[in-house]
Amino acid sequence: MASVQKRVNLSAGEECTISGTGTVHIRLLAGVLEVAGVPLEATETYDFPLQLDARALLLYTLEGGSFSVGSEAPVEVHRAATGAAVLAQLARRTLAPRTACSVLVIGDRRGGRTHAAHTLYNLLRRLRPDEVLSSVALLDMNAESNCLYTPGCVSALVTNEAELPLWLGRTNAPQQVTLNFPVGGAQQPSTANVATYLHALEQLYDTAVAYAGERLPQRAAHRHVVVDAPAPEGELQPGVFYKRLLELVRPSHVVLVAARDAAHETVPGQGSWTSYLQEDVQRLLPDCEFVFVPPQARPCPQSTRPLLLLEYFVGTPLAPLGCSKVVVPLSGAGLQCCSLTATVGADGTVAVQRVQPDRSWRGLVCRPLPRGDAGGGAAGARRRAVRRHRRGRGQ
Repeated sequence: MASVQKRVNLSAGEECTISGTGTVHIRLLAGVLEVAGVPLEATETYDFPLQLDARALLLYTLEGGSFSVGSEAPVEVHRAATGAAVLAQLARRTLAPRTACSVLVIGDRRGGRTHAAHTLYNLLRRLRPDEVLSSVALLDMNAESNCLYTPGCVSALVTNEAELPLWLGRTNAPQQVTLNFPVGGAQQPSTANVATYLHALEQLYDTAVAYAGERLPQRAAHRHVVVDAPAPEGELQPGVFYKRLLELVRPSHVVLVAARDAAHETVPGQGSWTSYLQEDVQRLLPDCEFVFVPPQARPCPQSTRPLLLLEYFVGTPLAPLGCSKVVVPLSGAGLQCCSLTATVGADGTVAVQRVQPDRSWRGLVCRPLPRGDAGGGAAGARRRAVRRHRRGRGQ
C-alpha cells in the first residue's frame, strides 16, 4: 500500500516529471494523460519503477488532466511546458498518412532523444491500425544505453499484435526484440570506435528494413521506421557523426531534440552544428524535412547503463526474472569470448579476436550442480550453509 499519495493537476500543453527511487503508482482522475504517446485509462492503475538521477517518469497532456501518484517513498514532481505537441502533430499530420517514411531522431546527450523516438513509435502504432502493427519498426542504436536488449548492443523491434507499448519499465524486454547486434562495448560513438559503430548501424538498418518487408510482402512498400540515434562523445563532432548517419539511413524526416540557442555553437559567433547539419540535409536530401523538438525540462543527470546492465541479469520490480539466462558448457572447449576491433576492412568485414575473461566475469556465471549431488567436503558444507541461510530468511 502506498504511504505517500498526492494529486497532480496539469493544464493543456504541460508535462510532469516524477523523480525518486522505488515504484510509483499512477491513476488517471480526469482529462487525458499520455506516457510516451500512450493514453492512460481511467480504470487502470499503472506502476513505474524509478531510480533517482537515472530514471524518471514523464507524463504529458495536450488537453489537460489530473492524476494521483502514490509511492512508498517521497517523490518530486516538476511541471513544465511540453514539447510532445510537436511530436503528436508530426505523427498525426505528416507521418501516419504517408505510405512509408524513415525518421532519424538525433540530439543532445540526455535531452530526451529516446523518449521522443519511443513516443513516435507508439503514436504510429496507434495511428495505423490498418497495417496490423507490422509496418512500424524501431531501431535503438544507443550501444551505451540500449534499453531494448542490453547495453553493448544495437537492436531493432518490428511490431506485432502481442507487444506492449514502449514506456518506462517495459522497454528492456529482450523477448520482444526482433534483431540484435553486439558492437563490442557499451560506449558512445567516438573517434576510436566510429568505424565499427557505423558498420553495425548500417547492418542493423538494412536487416531491419528487409525483415519488415519480408514479414508481409504485400505491404513491403508500407514501411515506417523510427531510428533512435546516439549522441557522440569526445573529439567526434556531432555534425560529422550525424552526417554519416544521414548518408546511411537517408531519412525522410530528421527530428532534432535540442534547444535552438547559442549553446550549440561549434565556434563562438560562427553558428552551431545544428545549423550546419540542416545545410547538409538540404544538400544531401532535398526532400527531407527537419523538425526541432524542445528537450526535456528535467532530464536525468546520470547514465542508465549500470541500471540496464543490472536489470538484464536480475530483472526489474515489474519483471523479477532477468532475461539473460544462457546455459553454457563448462567442460571441453567451454565458453569462448570474442572482441571486435575498431577497424573495418576494405571488403566491409569487421575483424574479431578471441579474448580471455578476467576475474570480473566470475559473478556473471552460475554453475549448476549435477543432479543428486548433495555435495561433500568443504564445498558441500558451504552449499548446505547457503541453503540453511536462505531458509532462515524465508527465500
